[in-house]
Amino acid sequence: MPIEIERKFLVANDGWKQSVVKISRIRDGLVARENGRKVRVRIMEDGASLAIKGQRSGLGRREYEYKIPTSEAEEILRTMCEGRHLEKFDTTFRMKA
Repeated sequence: MPIEIERKFLVANDGWKQSVVKISRIRDGLVARENGRKVRVRIMEDGASLAIKGQRSGLGRREYEYKIPTSEAEEILRTMCEGRHLEKFDTTFRMKA
């Protein structure tokens, strides 16, 4: 069973920007939310997915993610997210030796 552990970091300055090698656009929409559970649709450069997330338990929660056609994800984002969507960017970093 897949477990998601989400981590957040507070950065002290812009020094991290020197290590960025790729930036990818992500469009993300919340389809449903109830009692800490949620269903999310996501569109990225390499495709789209639908994720079902359970309630948090400690640091993690169960998450199931399924690839779906981008055209269906676009329609879900447009018709089922009721304004609960955002655009964000994923960054890939060059690792220091």
